[in-house]
Amino acid sequence: MQKQIIAVGNSEVAVKEFMGQRVVTFKDIDTVHERAEGTARKRFNDNKKHFVLGEDYFVRNTDEAKKEFCITAPNGLVLMTEQGYLMLAKSLTDDLSWKVQRQLVSSYFKKEVAPQKQKEMKRPPLSSVNMMVKNIKDAFKEAEVEPIFIAAEMKRIYTDSGYPVKAPLITDKKTMPKLYDCTEIAKELGIYSSKDKPHNQAVSVIIKKLHIPDSEILTTAFSRNGHEDVTIQYKPSVVDDVRLWLAENNYPNKIPYTDSKGNPKTCTVVYKEVP
Repeated sequence: MQKQIIAVGNSEVAVKEFMGQRVVTFKDIDTVHERAEGTARKRFNDNKKHFVLGEDYFVRNTDEAKKEFCITAPNGLVLMTEQGYLMLAKSLTDDLSWKVQRQLVSSYFKKEVAPQKQKEMKRPPLSSVNMMVKNIKDAFKEAEVEPIFIAAEMKRIYTDSGYPVKAPLITDKKTMPKLYDCTEIAKELGIYSSKDKPHNQAVSVIIKKLHIPDSEILTTAFSRNGHEDVTIQYKPSVVDDVRLWLAENNYPNKIPYTDSKGNPKTCTVVYKEVP
């Protein structure tokens, strides 16, 4: 299908639609505003805390960007909504920017887009679902995912495919202990980087120093954007162990470690008060 092109300022923008609305990329913004490549991305990264994922912008991974927009994006593709674009453009106030903003809003974003209709799911043959379940089950077993989480993932696959499984699992119960990955532990204990991000790497370094027993570590399955994967999570006792290590070491701002190549490295940590 031929792409629809809209003239904006002295440039042209290929129409991109996602989740029933038109969106633009950082490259589109730099082009129409006649700014150096990377300007929009930098403005976004500098003010990212003000943008809301799913409202102001969307993120597509490399494969999705290639498949959906024919765009090569090794680090993923950020798609700005009209609201996100206008927030980003607040800092672009030259005469051309005012003209471009008006044209993008009136000629690009305001074009009505038919909302994406939810496709009626046609159940795939049960034999196909069984084969998919078997393949994923084997892969998760090889990755040493805990059996209960494999069962939960199998239940999800059958249910999402139109063959609901109603047997309750332990993972369905509210009494199931909360599990934490390194990022969640960092948030829980107020361990942040100098860039104000939860310092998951620092938590990982501390955990390695603690020699946590295997019984406190779980390999779980998860599904994200249609992709199946596994992740390492920890029981609540590990959070307490990390908290104790921090206290015993006077909450160090520098945490040394050795990387996989044997090189000495240091995690710089900033501690924040946790509500």
